[in-house]
Amino acid sequence: MIYRFLLSLLFITTAAVVAQAQTYPYYGCVTDSAGEALIGANISVKNTRLGTVTDLEGCFTLQLPDSLATLVVSYTGFESSEAPAQSGKTFNLSLASATALLDVVVVGAAVEYRSDRSYSMSTAPAESPRRRDSERASRDKGSPMAMPPPPPPPAPMLASYTSDDRASGPEGRPAAPVSEGSTTTQAAGQLTAGEINDFNKWELWQDIRAEDLAMYRSSWLMNAQHRFVLQVTNELGSPAVNIPVLLYGPDQQVVWKARTDNTGKAECWAGFWGAQDTLAKASYRLVALYGGKEYPAASTKSFQEGINFVQLPAACTERPLVDIAFVVDATGSMSDEIQYLQSELLDVALRVKDSLPQAELRLGSVFYRDHGDEYLTRVQPITADLTEAMAFVRRQQADGGGDFPEALDDALSTALSSLQWRREATTRLLFLVLDAPPHTNPENIQKIQKATQEAAAQGIRIIPITCSGIDKSTEYLMRVMALGSNGSYTFLTDHSGIGNAHIEPTTDTYEVEKLNDMLVRIINGFSRLASCEQMVQPLASIDSVVIHNPAQPTDPQAGQGLSWTYFPNPTAGPVSVQTRQEMAQATLYLSDANGKLLERYALLKETLQLNLSAYPAGLYYLIVETGDTRSSGRLIRIDN
Repeated sequence: MIYRFLLSLLFITTAAVVAQAQTYPYYGCVTDSAGEALIGANISVKNTRLGTVTDLEGCFTLQLPDSLATLVVSYTGFESSEAPAQSGKTFNLSLASATALLDVVVVGAAVEYRSDRSYSMSTAPAESPRRRDSERASRDKGSPMAMPPPPPPPAPMLASYTSDDRASGPEGRPAAPVSEGSTTTQAAGQLTAGEINDFNKWELWQDIRAEDLAMYRSSWLMNAQHRFVLQVTNELGSPAVNIPVLLYGPDQQVVWKARTDNTGKAECWAGFWGAQDTLAKASYRLVALYGGKEYPAASTKSFQEGINFVQLPAACTERPLVDIAFVVDATGSMSDEIQYLQSELLDVALRVKDSLPQAELRLGSVFYRDHGDEYLTRVQPITADLTEAMAFVRRQQADGGGDFPEALDDALSTALSSLQWRREATTRLLFLVLDAPPHTNPENIQKIQKATQEAAAQGIRIIPITCSGIDKSTEYLMRVMALGSNGSYTFLTDHSGIGNAHIEPTTDTYEVEKLNDMLVRIINGFSRLASCEQMVQPLASIDSVVIHNPAQPTDPQAGQGLSWTYFPNPTAGPVSVQTRQEMAQATLYLSDANGKLLERYALLKETLQLNLSAYPAGLYYLIVETGDTRSSGRLIRIDN
């Protein structure tokens, strides 16, 4: 009886071990469009940390716990692709060269990017499938399912970058100097990045939100659609900065809180928490708070109907008070880029200090991992001692993690409550550096929603910097958080050849810049204040500006290209926009100096009359767009 019992126990234990260890084999090869093997291509399993790289023949083998998987294949210089795969069937993928898919125009250190997402893929068995030794599929801690280290990065793709001294900052100053004992060893100026300001491409965002990324609205229950904009000025017409703004709903309950930015504008939202497109028609009310009083807009309009205006008896703000925080994912998956990022962030802090000499700049940071790691968050409160703040950044290393999501919600909560933001600051920027989403339990999602709402209420702009590993769901979350907090979405690109593959954002075009240059530009744009000196330049003469699109014929009769005129410039308010003939399906946009769209008009007549009298003095842009063609001109608004 005992013998029989021991045999049964042995059988059950063995069966359990076998069941637990059961995996499914995957194999295949990756080539370019000419059939040449791509050595060292990254093969990753979507939404997991599992994967491998191709061998010297461009082939791979992989053991996975499921018989079906979605594989994501990426290789520097080629368009990344993803496709379903099945265990036991050869997975062959042909990647299209990025040089064949990209229309790249080099302008200084930037390029314009247009993407064609086509690729070829075959799941039919190959004539002679080449397999790689399965032992090479696991080089990390002996695990057959762990992601191996990435291959050495190739040379940068953009020749225009090589003319710069990447080890130097402005005027030859060393970029992000490394102190003794620092873990930061990379020179700044190497990572490449792009920016999407969805405020500036509002019509396109509406299409993307409703179509390409629509499925993720129900995942995160955040929907940036119903937008209300308030422009607040003082009695001299200058922007009123850091003014609390409330949006009241039909039941007279506050549905959104915000603060005006450095241009005097506040972005407010209705119906933000949910996935519904429709919003019940009802009256909303925008008010600015100043001196213990409410100053309401005359009649609150949604952005689709126009901009709202309020004037306050407020003094002009002259000195920028700038608080900047870096919130950085420090889990193991960031190992491929974190040292580069540390150098870039430190270089940015030094350059911003130089470029905003009148500003009172303070810096802080939060590094975060996940529950069960060595730590959840490490905090350096915002401080004017930049040496101390930068030394803290240098000391951090990437480790821990283990699953795809990380403790992003805890990091944001900590950043909003523990960094000691100044209430009187004119600019508050939170750069969120990450390569993975938060956990998706209901309580985690609620914390992310609360953090977005709290950031908006405090006037803290969330500016994500997404790294390799980001998926489309995370992209949607980051873009909607940026919109909710009046921020902007930024992302690393493959053009530097550093780190693992980066997904392409869902958009039309974007410029590729060096990351440090881009961040300095964004910080300066969000921090500079309008002059408090009243602009009294008289309109002594009419300056008529004629715009031609240089890439197209200038004769409108030819049926293509743009040719239009606007005057006077400078203007005290009234502006006339004229075209030689009606331009079918042409749209005129008015934007501020930071690129935020303020108004739009259909060019249905040869002459269109605008009036900027309600806007503060400063620099604006007129943008005419028809089909795939766009041209713009600068417009100066002055006071009488």
